[in-house]
Amino acid sequence: MRFCLAFLFLLYGLSAFGQGENNVWAFGFKGGLDFNGSAVAAYRTEIGGIGFFNNMEACAAVSDATGQLLFYTDGSRVWDRMHNLMLGGGTLHGWPLSYVTESAQHGAQIVPVIGEEGKYYIFSLTEFERHATGNGGHLFYSVVDMSLNGGLGDIDLTRKWVFLDSNLTEKMIAVPGNNCNIWLLVHDLDTNLFKAYEISAGGINDTPVPSYTGVMGSLPGTAGNTTTFRNRWWVVGQMTVSPDRTRIAAAYLAAAHAEVFDFDPSTGQVSNAFVLDTMLQLTQGNSFSGVAFSGDNSKLYVSGIREVNNTGTDSRYIYQYDMLAAGGTAGIRASKTLVGNCGINSHLRRGPDGKIYFLYTRQTDSLGVIEAPDLPVPACQYRARALVLLPGSYSTFTLGNNYVMPIVTKFRSHSREVVLCEADSAVLTADPAAQGYLWEDGSTGISRTVYAPGMYTVEYYDECHRPYTDTIIVRIQRNPLAGPDGYSCPEHADGILWMTPSDTTTYTYTWTDGGGIILRETESRDGDTLNDLKPGGYRVWVRAPGGCDTVYVLWVLPHPAADASFFTEGLVCKGESLLFESADSSVTWQWVFGDGQSETGREDVSHTYNYTGEYRVSLSVENSYGCRDTTTQTVRVVDFSLDLSASSALVNHGETIYLETSSEKPYRVIAWRPGHLFADQTAYAQSRAADTTCKYIVVGISEAGCKDSAEVEVRVVPVLFIPSAFSPDGDGLNDYFRPASTGVPPLVRQFLIYNRWGKLVWEASGTTAVRGWDGRYSDGTPAEAGVYFYTIDMETMTGRADYRKGDVTLVR
Repeated sequence: MRFCLAFLFLLYGLSAFGQGENNVWAFGFKGGLDFNGSAVAAYRTEIGGIGFFNNMEACAAVSDATGQLLFYTDGSRVWDRMHNLMLGGGTLHGWPLSYVTESAQHGAQIVPVIGEEGKYYIFSLTEFERHATGNGGHLFYSVVDMSLNGGLGDIDLTRKWVFLDSNLTEKMIAVPGNNCNIWLLVHDLDTNLFKAYEISAGGINDTPVPSYTGVMGSLPGTAGNTTTFRNRWWVVGQMTVSPDRTRIAAAYLAAAHAEVFDFDPSTGQVSNAFVLDTMLQLTQGNSFSGVAFSGDNSKLYVSGIREVNNTGTDSRYIYQYDMLAAGGTAGIRASKTLVGNCGINSHLRRGPDGKIYFLYTRQTDSLGVIEAPDLPVPACQYRARALVLLPGSYSTFTLGNNYVMPIVTKFRSHSREVVLCEADSAVLTADPAAQGYLWEDGSTGISRTVYAPGMYTVEYYDECHRPYTDTIIVRIQRNPLAGPDGYSCPEHADGILWMTPSDTTTYTYTWTDGGGIILRETESRDGDTLNDLKPGGYRVWVRAPGGCDTVYVLWVLPHPAADASFFTEGLVCKGESLLFESADSSVTWQWVFGDGQSETGREDVSHTYNYTGEYRVSLSVENSYGCRDTTTQTVRVVDFSLDLSASSALVNHGETIYLETSSEKPYRVIAWRPGHLFADQTAYAQSRAADTTCKYIVVGISEAGCKDSAEVEVRVVPVLFIPSAFSPDGDGLNDYFRPASTGVPPLVRQFLIYNRWGKLVWEASGTTAVRGWDGRYSDGTPAEAGVYFYTIDMETMTGRADYRKGDVTLVR
């Protein structure tokens, strides 16, 4: 039975700002960061040996979901992941001037082309004074298609440098909407107008959602709502969105203030502006440049706040504001707390690791980090120059815009169970209107066939890139297990057949004999047993409630009497182990060995007899059906003893000795030891000239296979000799004058040394005499070289006294 499965879905929210798409940053002059490892690492872009131009502000990069870089841009040009200019992205614009986005602080923004896999919008915002008409910054877009240029990507020439708007400030960010869309938020140059362009699966709506809010139309020196900001320092400064997308923050460099707004991600409306800090006189030189929210939305960080001291010097700082402070906007303003110095008018950017990064100084090789921005000062852990860039690269003013994806909702299937019959299969099919199928085993088809139980999932997405996951639990309906063949003892009809359940399912069992006659039909969750069966074949039809069924053929076999035969040669040596083996497949065995010993429960046993004689051994067996049988055999236990004699126990060196074996029972000699002394290893007698004391061993075996060994020691009278010279020079050779022997050395009882004038110069007895004369007088002084006389009183190993005298030469 095969199943084609459909799925139902439950809706729940899922934040989907991306996975690894923002893991590689590119900024400044060949600078960058890589967040793919366990810790952030400096990254260097190499672009035809040139890299990002110095002082560049516009920058954006995008990676794939695994964090591998795809491409990056300065708004005017595009480089692929190999750091080469894309063929169509050498210049995106058609202006006669080069690098028209280079000094626009938010001059580049990347978002996906919703519904077109592998395609991306690049929004380019030009510097407000570099344009054809002089009416503020111009907004364009181009499309990168990653399927082009062998997967490295290139510009879609039909959608390149498409004009959208003009007369804008340098502020541009993308914010995920609530309806699988993205809002591109820009700001008018001359008024307090925000424009929100909607990006959806239908493309870019070129009619933006307007929002008039904030103080940009009523700054000092302006009139009403038509202020003209022709000095670029009035229009630069960072804009950012809170992680929960409910607030916008914007900094204005020369206007010396920052504003916070409410944002509605459903409509794109910006509202409820309030100035974050008290307006300062422009003559003081105060400024605001960077803004960034903490990951939990509770803190706002503002950088580039310039303060002039009494000496006329100034510094720029980062401050923290508590966005949850009591007292509303007044409380937020009052929560302003100094974090640390930032050196320049730096933008701030929150990384994938949740930390906030900033530029410590312009054209520097290091960045600063706020390690825990969710926490108040000083727990937020401000660190200046915390991260060093790679040699040959440095930062400028900005760290780039985040890549933004739509906020999507994710659907998940009901937990559904499908029951398959054992040995059957199921075909699982996903929604045919979707795309990008990915099953948990890595397969990518719309369907797959499964044969095993488990949980199977398939992920895919719709035209809005909303991801779905279908889940199905497959359970196998296991068949009951059949018992083994039944048996009946001789002249009985007591065969038994049974079925054992594999789970708690209630099965229907229908039993029939070989002629098809129904013997029994019953329903049970505990299996079923059929008794009192004669030998023959039987069938049982097993059916489960869900329709799974199978037929088993079982047999009752005629069971003979238990086979109690066992094999042994019937002859064993005393003290050796004898193995008794039975070929019977019974349940119980009982061995009786005839010497008062027995053993129960094993078919193969070993037993040792310690006395000679004959023993009656019996084996009784019983099978699982109670059939019994007994058999007996006789075991004869024999012994064997081998002797070895020598013609003499003590001989002189070179004297011939004779060795002879003997036993009371027939035997064979199988080995002599030491083996190298006897060429014939099977001789019953041996002879050899004695040269040293030795122990001789012979090994024999009786006709019954019993082994024994015997040994005898023959001692050789040692040959004694005394050296005529020695050299006590400490080289380990001939350092002592003493008797030498071919065998056991003699016992030296007294050792005397005289000089040539007959004067006693050394004497010793006991162990000192055995060690010998070391060439020193008795007082320890070395004796002169020359001839000396000796007398030695010894006793040989046979107890005979031996007296020697003579002369020896001492050589030095």
